[in-house]
Amino acid sequence: GITVIPVPMLATNYGYLLIDTVTGQTAAVDPCDADTMADAFALYQQFWQNTHGVQLELQTVLTTHYHLDHAGGNLSMAKKFPGINIVAGHLDNAPGATTRLQDREQLQLGRLKVTVLLTPGHTKGHVMFLCGAEDSAPQTQRGMTTPQQCPVLFTGDCLFVGGVGKFFEGTAEQMHKNLAMLGELLPAQTLIFPGHEYTLENLLFASWVDQENDQVVEKLQWTMQKYRENQPTIPSTLGAEKTYNPYFRWESPEVVDFIRQNLPEALPPGTETPAPELVVGALRRMKDLNMHQ
Repeated sequence: GITVIPVPMLATNYGYLLIDTVTGQTAAVDPCDADTMADAFALYQQFWQNTHGVQLELQTVLTTHYHLDHAGGNLSMAKKFPGINIVAGHLDNAPGATTRLQDREQLQLGRLKVTVLLTPGHTKGHVMFLCGAEDSAPQTQRGMTTPQQCPVLFTGDCLFVGGVGKFFEGTAEQMHKNLAMLGELLPAQTLIFPGHEYTLENLLFASWVDQENDQVVEKLQWTMQKYRENQPTIPSTLGAEKTYNPYFRWESPEVVDFIRQNLPEALPPGTETPAPELVVGALRRMKDLNMHQ
């Protein structure tokens, strides 16, 4: 089975420990702060030994993209864990990378299969990591996230809960293709583990854009309660994102009408449904301009 341990780092970042519960093979996802990640691993290594009698081994780093708040700990991880395999996308200039994989290439982590998904836009070589267990026996562990038969997706800075990342090196067309690909490729119960805790600000924007959407209101209220309790808002699911994340709602008449009213130059005149990438691009531009504040 799969266990995912969120490791908060810096101000808003999430790194993760991805554990194959059968073999103890472990990967660190986006360990921007190597000290924090190494401390978390040591803690769970002891816990795992005590509770499972299995020795965790950290032999892999999975890097979604080269930005320092994701890959800045790679070189230190290589020193702390000699021989560690630092995996990145083949178009990405991630520091310390020892393995560069192309779109849909796979690697094995114990009995887990990890697939690279090329998702350009935030950076030109940005990748996600999709993880599934070869045996999917349900597991229950206290105090940690333990997906059962659900695929697990580490989305970096492409997809957040309720939002998407900025298009620093790509286009709205690429972002739309990424989201459409996820919707076609993966089941609704796929668990989404993003690179940042941006949920509240994303849903405040969504509640401005998609004002009649009860799913947005409900998720925003839930998120505010989580923030009051100082609790994380991850993971999400792909199915849930399609209901309240405005960037998935390019066919929504309400979202399109809102853009026409508030940023009319972003869409062609008329009443026809605009191209999806125009809707996605307009939403990101409105967010970048902080029009909702």
